[in-house]
Amino acid sequence: MRRDDAELAGGEGESNVRKRTKPAQEPRVMDREVSLRATPEHAALHGWLDGELEQSSAREAEGSVQVDLWAKINAESEMLRRRTTPVYVQKAIMSALPDETPSAAAGWAKMVARKPGTVALVVAGVAAIGALAFMLIP
Repeated sequence: MRRDDAELAGGEGESNVRKRTKPAQEPRVMDREVSLRATPEHAALHGWLDGELEQSSAREAEGSVQVDLWAKINAESEMLRRRTTPVYVQKAIMSALPDETPSAAAGWAKMVARKPGTVALVVAGVAAIGALAFMLIP
């Protein structure tokens, strides 16, 4: 049995240990999709945004504030959709990329060619660990 000083029944030196009890678990609330009620007051605005009504009829039903707001949002969204990366930036990115794809094998070959002493030390260390493990295992 595990002794936990924070769970002692009485004084600090007392050997009686209270058993931990799990608190009653609350029922788990699950996420679920709740459909929104269609409100008739915004039907004209939604109809205009969907392209079913003219802007003038939506302005009459909803007021100019809502229609102007959504017209501005639509105009800015369309402007952002048409935006492209300038050609000079594309050329700079493409010129910075290497001509060949580097591979992991090429990295190991370069390391062996540059530092053969390091490779020899790594191999000797692995051999020593293997020999030590072999001697310790009965």
